[in-house]
Amino acid sequence: FTGPSALDRFYRVRDGWLRVQTPHADELRATGLLPHVDSAAPDAELARALADALVSRSLVEALECLNGAGVCAVAVRAPHELPLDPILRELDVFATHHLQDGTPYLSPHRYACFSRTQSQATFEPPGLGEHSRQVLSEAGVDAARIQALLDAGVLKEGGPFRLVAIQTYR
Repeated sequence: FTGPSALDRFYRVRDGWLRVQTPHADELRATGLLPHVDSAAPDAELARALADALVSRSLVEALECLNGAGVCAVAVRAPHELPLDPILRELDVFATHHLQDGTPYLSPHRYACFSRTQSQATFEPPGLGEHSRQVLSEAGVDAARIQALLDAGVLKEGGPFRLVAIQTYR
């Protein structure tokens, strides 16, 4: 899926990919990339014309052209490039975890930073039922009722989440 429309999609360039997002086709015409295409043309025609105009350009050339005309466009980065980004590092976006065999892997860490209440803990996802007793107990459910729910199979109890392998996508 490259995007929902010609104005909001990924495009291949000579040395990579870029993401374009603009509300109006007229902004694309201002780039000079679509000199013979009517901005009211059907979406498929706009997408094809823009793809043809971009595929032979370098990423730098395409970004300069698009951004110079006020079109929002950015380079597409591969997942392995993101942890190397100095801004993402400064924002503490990724956390290092370890598989059972000690192999390190990255996962999302911080979605937001709070100046007065920032936690420094690296959170791990809970295992299925890991905190069942604790949560119900803190909610005021007595121990006998919790045990009855466990015995009836209504409630599950388990240990910590253990990631044993990472499946890459594509």
